[in-house]
Amino acid sequence: MYIINNKMLRRYFTTGTVITKNVKEIVFDAPNKYKKLQAQDLYWVANERAAQKTFLKSHKDVHHEYFVSENNNEEMPSLKTFYIKSFFGDTCEGPPLHAHGGLTASILDEAMGTSCWANKIQVMTKKFTTSYHLPVKLNQEIHGVAYIKSISDDGKYINTYGKLFYPDDDEKILVETTGIFKRLNKKQMEKMQTWSKHSIRI
Repeated sequence: MYIINNKMLRRYFTTGTVITKNVKEIVFDAPNKYKKLQAQDLYWVANERAAQKTFLKSHKDVHHEYFVSENNNEEMPSLKTFYIKSFFGDTCEGPPLHAHGGLTASILDEAMGTSCWANKIQVMTKKFTTSYHLPVKLNQEIHGVAYIKSISDDGKYINTYGKLFYPDDDEKILVETTGIFKRLNKKQMEKMQTWSKHSIRI
């Protein structure tokens, strides 16, 4: 369920697609026990505008929101976990009437990485593996989860997991990913902060 122009629309998954004029106007409601991810939830993000400067946010027909929950990670209970709500419009097509696999994988890559940053772990992707189980339909609400599974003994590598599914069947996995993220050291972070001052206007 989501809101367009402040009017509630119910999804009927047996009736096909829902046409929206502006995907970016969709406002997703927060799942139970989760809150919408805010800039202050992220490590080293100055404000909401900076948090919106992502590859996926630039696509006119991709809309997604991340929701964060404290102590809801089954693998590592002390860490935050993520819930994803997304929508792929007509220009996201890969196979006929279905979303391009690169876009669905990108959402999970971003969500797994963001789950690290929201847990105060600064990282970049080292390895990313995707399994496509079922095609993802266009113009339908898609949900997902992403979280940290484990951290190496030396703290340098973060193992993550993510999956996408339809809202009415979270057991039927559409796309599944695992990732290894490498923790950035202080020197690397300082370099990025220097670059950002010269290349990004916030």
